[in-house]
Amino acid sequence: MYAIEEDTGEKLFSYQLGHKADETTQVAISNGMIYFSGSDGTCALFALGLGGMIPKIHNAKVEGVDFHRNVVKGQINPFKVILRNYGDRDEFDVKLKMGREEILRGVYLNETETKTIPFEIDTSDMPLGINKGQVVISKGKRLDYLNLTMLVASEFEASSLIVTNLKRMTDKWGNDTVSASKLKEKLIELSFHPTVNGIIVGVENETNCSNLYDEWDNDKGPEKANEIAKAIKKLIDTKFKEYLNIEYLVVVGDDRIIPFYRILDNTSEPFIAGWDTERNYQIINKDSTVGSALHRNMFLTDNIYAADRPIEWETAAVSIPELFVPVIPVGRLVESPEDISAVIDAFFQQEYVNPDKIFVSGSDFMKDSAALCSSIWEKKTKGDVTVVVNETVDSFQQIKDEFLNINSNNIVFVFQHAEHERFLIHYGNITSQDVSQSLVDLNNTIICSLGCHSGLNVPPNALIDDLDLVQAFAQKGVLAYIAPTGYSIGLRRTIGAHELLISYLTKHLCEGRDVGTALMQAKQEYWATNYDFNYIDEKVFESTTLYGLPMVRINIPRSKVKIKSMEVGIHKEQPDTLVIHPLHIQNSTPDGNYYMTPSRELLSDPGKPVQPKEIRIFYPTSARVLRGAVMNSSKYHQNKSFTPLIDAYMQSHEIPEFKSYRIENWYPAQIFKINSIRYPKDPTQSRQYLIIITGQYKGRTLPDTPGEERIYEELSFDLYYARADEETQPPVIMEVSPIRINDTINITVIVRDESGIQRVLVTYTDINGDWGEWRSKASKLEEGDLWSCNISAKEGIEFFVQAVDNAGNAAVVEQWRI
Repeated sequence: MYAIEEDTGEKLFSYQLGHKADETTQVAISNGMIYFSGSDGTCALFALGLGGMIPKIHNAKVEGVDFHRNVVKGQINPFKVILRNYGDRDEFDVKLKMGREEILRGVYLNETETKTIPFEIDTSDMPLGINKGQVVISKGKRLDYLNLTMLVASEFEASSLIVTNLKRMTDKWGNDTVSASKLKEKLIELSFHPTVNGIIVGVENETNCSNLYDEWDNDKGPEKANEIAKAIKKLIDTKFKEYLNIEYLVVVGDDRIIPFYRILDNTSEPFIAGWDTERNYQIINKDSTVGSALHRNMFLTDNIYAADRPIEWETAAVSIPELFVPVIPVGRLVESPEDISAVIDAFFQQEYVNPDKIFVSGSDFMKDSAALCSSIWEKKTKGDVTVVVNETVDSFQQIKDEFLNINSNNIVFVFQHAEHERFLIHYGNITSQDVSQSLVDLNNTIICSLGCHSGLNVPPNALIDDLDLVQAFAQKGVLAYIAPTGYSIGLRRTIGAHELLISYLTKHLCEGRDVGTALMQAKQEYWATNYDFNYIDEKVFESTTLYGLPMVRINIPRSKVKIKSMEVGIHKEQPDTLVIHPLHIQNSTPDGNYYMTPSRELLSDPGKPVQPKEIRIFYPTSARVLRGAVMNSSKYHQNKSFTPLIDAYMQSHEIPEFKSYRIENWYPAQIFKINSIRYPKDPTQSRQYLIIITGQYKGRTLPDTPGEERIYEELSFDLYYARADEETQPPVIMEVSPIRINDTINITVIVRDESGIQRVLVTYTDINGDWGEWRSKASKLEEGDLWSCNISAKEGIEFFVQAVDNAGNAAVVEQWRI
């Protein structure tokens, strides 16, 4: 006989057979053994093994299973199997079978213990319809079971893609409070939210992506990051083909996990001095992934993941090899698993924002955009809108109180200067630490910032203090935060660049759209209504980033707008005629004058006069797409002594110095163009924009130096349509030859197109502007590709040539004088 320690089973001492026990000895039988406890200490004295005489009692039950009974093919379904042991403690086998999928796990249960065992079933390979399954608990033989059924719906039912790299999340955040492994559970939970209905896409499972990440870890240069981004985009595109009705894209992780795309900052092109590009933002460690990009003069964008394909944009002034126009809403969740979980938890608490309290603050050149956005909020919502323009110590304190008040606002728009970890407000700062350490409740809030780098998320090790505004807002449960990743840009006297984009965003939010769609459409509108897209526009367009969930919306009833169908049943359409009569108001500023129409749309280019702009929107169908526009005639008046506003692009308090030159011919030379936004997955959402500049200027662009301004009072256009599947290449005007013979001007034009030419028009006015109108003369086909017309005019004229091919595509050559 020997004694053993109860907890460890260690042999302590032994007795010979025949040893007499004390009277206090107690006897117990358990697990087929007889135990004695004596007075010499707390120990068990083994006397006799009963073997099979008293077998263990195995009576474990499946109490229930918690799982999603309806899933979309491709979702990961979490099963929580609830077990209870009514017998002796032991280890049991638990098997989950669903369709062809089968998972076996071992579990140890103590007496009377209830335990929940998690399983995951990937439904990617499961057949559609009802799949039958079973949970079985056994110990040599089956003890209990529960039958299950699960309905697998078509891939068409998926609404979102959730893109992440869980392996790198584990590598980078393994010691976080909420472990990276727990994050997967949180993302699965998010995927089953009825508004999300998502598919998790793990890029770590792609060999090509995995190899590229390894290379990037050794070389943190932007080229490697862009290679990874393109590989991830390729993976996303394959998922779009598999899941045809995806409405949202959610990127999960900071730049190290899913890299932003890097774009070279060319915004200094029009300026001589006083203009910062990303290489000037020196406070980020250049050895970090983000710092490496900035030090190489690049800014960051998520647009690559949301665009159909890059557009190559080239004009006389700019050459942009890749422009990413988003066609799907995208949002990014950062930074740590704990931060990401905070946003997801806030979303489950409430997926929409009630616009009860709205706070807008503005300073410097951003005051006018703050006023515009606040006026939109006031008109479109019933919320209490507070506006503070920061110019005094008292106004700074009011901004700080509003921002960090425990009774927080629902919507906050911050038109203030910033760095990535603080808002730089006159007379004080609001830092990310202030936000993090405050008692302010920002759960279910939407925040938008115009501050430089206020949307730059800086992963750990890039700075000693790496808590940035993006991360601080995530920790507070902000559902959506919109801000630029680089330097923010605005206009000194009018609204442009980032200011204009955010005004579009505000308008779309107030129309009841979710925040991701509102930002996507704001970017599309910024692109499609921009008359002369340049490097500044590229940076505005690409750098503005949504952190949070794109499906979050403001609780405003969506207006029901009926769009008249433009479907037609014939192959070719006669052109419609569009006549507009712009109403202009002259505005005066200390820096010059400009005209504006009630649309408030303006053409503002660096070093160029501000001009009024009108926009008309068309909704194409498969049978009728706007192909071209031709100006038949127009009426105008000229201001012979006009000092134009040459508005200054601003990043900070300093006004940059830009190049100045004389505009010898009228600016802009061409006053109308067509831009399009196409949705490959849903053509019914496509839109076309006819952009009309209703003013032109000629003269010096120096301050206080007048020139001539031409303002249009009436413009008449012929519009040409064709089927969506017809060719889209405009005709090529090869040569224009004007010859004057006395009072007759003969103009010959050589124009070519594979589909043939249906119309060539010469549109002209007198050089001095005395006529006050543009007239048009149709050219006749002489032979081959040669067209000609005769114009009677004693005066000198300026003219331009317009040509339309048989598919309705139009081409225009800039103005000539004779």
